[in-house]
Formats: sequence, C-alpha cells, structure tokens
Amino acid sequence: MRRAAAAAWLAMLLAAAPPAPVAFAWSDAGHRAVAAIAWQRLSPEAREAAVELLRAAPADSGLRELLPERGAPAERRRRFFVEAATWPDQVKHTGSPYDHAGWHYVNVFWRVGSDGAPVPVPELEPAPQNVVERIGALSRGLADRGAPPAQRALDLAWLLHLVGDVHHPLHTAARVTGRPGEERGDRGGNAFELHRAGRGDERWNLHLYWDRILDLARPRRFGESRAEWIDRLAAEAVRTEGVEDFELRSKNPRSWAAEGVHLAQTEVYRGAERLREPTDEYRQRALVHSRAALARAGHRLADLLEKSLK
Repeated sequence: MRRAAAAAWLAMLLAAAPPAPVAFAWSDAGHRAVAAIAWQRLSPEAREAAVELLRAAPADSGLRELLPERGAPAERRRRFFVEAATWPDQVKHTGSPYDHAGWHYVNVFWRVGSDGAPVPVPELEPAPQNVVERIGALSRGLADRGAPPAQRALDLAWLLHLVGDVHHPLHTAARVTGRPGEERGDRGGNAFELHRAGRGDERWNLHLYWDRILDLARPRRFGESRAEWIDRLAAEAVRTEGVEDFELRSKNPRSWAAEGVHLAQTEVYRGAERLREPTDEYRQRALVHSRAALARAGHRLADLLEKSLK
C-alpha cells in the first residue's frame, strides 16, 4: 500500500509539471533575494507581524541575533526578515536542536528511458518528511494564533527558507543511473562532479553549481554593499516574469516541486558533462531558469505569509 501511494504521489507530481520551462539550496544570496521579493509584496501589517514573531524566537536559536544593530528602523526590520531566510542553513550540521537536514528537499526519483525521455522510478520512495510536507505543516503552525510565539517564529524562519528550497530543481529530483553509487539517485546532482577551470584539480558538483549560479553570473560590483547587491538580484529576478502570471499559478507546494522536477529533467542535465566546466551557454540558461524560479518563490512566499500572518 505504501509503495502504491508513493507511486501515485510521484505520478501526480510529474503530471503537474508544466509543458515548458524551473544539501544547500541556492546560496545565501539566493535565499535573501527570495525573502526580499516577498517583503516587497507583503502588506505593512504582515511585515510588522513577521518581524515581531522573529523577535520572539527562542533565545538559544540564534535568530534574534540576525536583527541588525545599526540603520534606520524600517531598514533594520527589512534586513532582519531577509537575513532570517538564511538561518536554517546557518544551523545546518551544527548539532543544533533546530537543525533538520531532511526538511530541505524531496527526492522524486527518475531515470532516462531508452527513448531519452524521463521515466519515474516508483520503487524508490520519497521520505515521508520532506520539503513539500514541511511547507504544509509549518504553514498551518504559523497560522495557528494559539501556538506559542516562539514556535511560530521558528515556523516562519523555516518557511522563509523552504519556499526557496522547493524552487531549486535539484532539491526536488534525484536522477537514477547505472553508475556506482547512483542506483538510488545522484543525491540531487551532488554525485555529478564537475571540473572547475582555473582551479587545478579542484572539483565541484552540479548541485553546488546551481546553488551558486547568482554568485557566478551576477557577482557583487565594486563598491556595492551586500544589501544593494541582494536588492539588485531580486529586482532582476522579478523582471523575468510578470506579476499577472504568478497569480494564475498553483499555490500548492506539490505543484512547485513538480516544476523543479520538470526543470531537472529537461534543462539541468542538458549540456552538462561530468568533470567538465559548464559552458557559457549553459551558465546563461541556468541563470535564466534560476531567476524565474527565485521570482516565483518570492511571490508565492508573500502570498503564503500574507494569509498566515494577518
């Protein structure tokens, strides 16, 4: 029964994927950009509620310390919200009781069929607790006005991060191959090693490449502050797609994950070669798709929080 249910869930995800083109997910810059987009769309009431909740976070969580000590009050609140989106990665692999490494992704297993088309691998099941399931659970927790503010603060910080995570294509898909170690998936591209030109024999992987695509393709300019850089990245992402398009799309996290699966199957591996530096053409494609994914994440995060915080 569990296998049948998992296969049905997988089939739903793949069927929900759009017909055309979307470990750590994104770098800190990517997560900050998602939060900056969301902040821009939130109502003043929702912004204030979010900041007050983050201030109520448990003292040992480290969340409160992300509130900047200097700057105008309005800008300090905005930066607090934006920085909180990076907190789940800050506690990752630290032994913190607030670290939940399995929350950051969902493994939808697939392989390339004999005709070159993607084929689901239903005998491999996603973990019951995953980024899609967590977004649903945490959204309900955040909306519960009777829950302790400290718990709601943690729920909010995780949502700021996980909505970004689920829009990263390699946090939704695990490609199964016949290579040793990839029989149960390539761990979201982590097993797909790349050779980074100009760094001797240093290697990195496809997952990390997509994590850092903004850092690679749109680095900080000379004299540009980090806040200015993040605002520029957020503005560039929003310009990739109209607001009207966002509002017509599903608000279901399973559909968001399906977009990532579809992007992994159609774009992420196309043109990528093991132990090779990705081409400039590949980098530009990755940037276009990443910007669109980050913009969707920011708009959807704002919609989710607006309903849960007011």
